[in-house]
Amino acid sequence: MPSPIGTPSAQYVAAASSNTFAHTVPATGARRALRVFVAAYNGGGGSISGVTYAGVSMTKVGATYGAIASDGIAEQYILTNPATGSNNVVITASGSLSEIMGIASGWEDVDQTTPCINDDGGSGSSDTPSLSLTVTGSDVGVAGVEFFSANNDDPTESDTLLAEGASTPAQTGFSDQYGDGSLSWALGFTSAYAVCGCALVHDAGGGGGPVIPIFAHHYRQQGIA
Repeated sequence: MPSPIGTPSAQYVAAASSNTFAHTVPATGARRALRVFVAAYNGGGGSISGVTYAGVSMTKVGATYGAIASDGIAEQYILTNPATGSNNVVITASGSLSEIMGIASGWEDVDQTTPCINDDGGSGSSDTPSLSLTVTGSDVGVAGVEFFSANNDDPTESDTLLAEGASTPAQTGFSDQYGDGSLSWALGFTSAYAVCGCALVHDAGGGGGPVIPIFAHHYRQQGIA
């Protein structure tokens, strides 16, 4: 199944039209992909216009906007076969956003043609935001949440945490996790939220035919076997 590789990277910026931070995709593993979860607070009428990694545009695979005046933004982006090593993730906004947060995570064994399916999202007000994704076979569900964080910037994730954090002073929190199709967060207080996610599609790869029968056939030709 798709598995994280390397260490997730996260960064928060305030009152900005972009957020640039370095992320390292290791050269280990195969069929690699990069996923970036973007959480933002739209206090100034802006929106996310795109995300690049090493100068290559990433594909948006889901977006949700919060319940209060559409101020909360949760989006995710994917890039197959990303450049390895340390390169910049650049999140660009159209207009200025009060806060922009990004989480980048590298993955291996991801289908290179259709890396992400069944993207979904939701918004509302709850102390336990959640998302139910359609995840089958060896695929993996992954999702992030944006929430109001004045009371808590350390939610409890139902599955495996990738990264989390909050703006300073605390206003918007964000958390990204992966697991099965049922992902949720226990905030400890009621908050407006926006959440989005998808199923990362498994690709185990494959090899050629067996080697031993070929050699056995060669040996028989030589009268050895």
